[in-house]
Amino acid sequence: MLILNAPKFFTLSWGLIKKFIDPRTAQRIHVYSSGEKGMTALRQMVDQTEIPVDYGGTNVSISEAFRKEAEDPELLRQDIQLLYVRKKSKATAKQTWELKQGECMTITAYTRSVSGGSITVLMNGVAVKTVEASCLFEGPEEAPSPNAITLVSKLSGPGTVSLKIKDLNNADSQKYRKESRGYFLLVGDVKEDKID
Repeated sequence: MLILNAPKFFTLSWGLIKKFIDPRTAQRIHVYSSGEKGMTALRQMVDQTEIPVDYGGTNVSISEAFRKEAEDPELLRQDIQLLYVRKKSKATAKQTWELKQGECMTITAYTRSVSGGSITVLMNGVAVKTVEASCLFEGPEEAPSPNAITLVSKLSGPGTVSLKIKDLNNADSQKYRKESRGYFLLVGDVKEDKID
């Protein structure tokens, strides 16, 4: 296993952590803070044609692979981002998504977060819609399970799309303290903007 672009604190603490792991397992895990050293190690283990162009290889990009996997001939591309929000705080997506003239986007949030989040979609810095998203509670024991929430069904370009999230810290987050919280996978499906 290669861990690439690890934070420096993790690289430093790895020496201590691996003492608690079976030695045979520990010697199979390599941690790299330096992107260059990590990519050199990756290229020694994996053929260049198998590594996505996002990571310096020659295979299709991760976003192109997701688009092909969706099996939707109208899908031009998918913009994907994982957003994490800490308890009782706010977070802003690090990336923005560009919509061109003649394109529209559907944005879906996937989450298992028991605390829930209030997600705001912004177009050119102006709030378009705010939606609350959290996991589902299913079965007789009301166990938390993944949920998909459509944030916007048709956002037309041109423009720059950005996302903000606020942790709701709801009652469920207290009841299910040991469950997942704060993680939201945001997927923007971009298609041609057809006039209805």
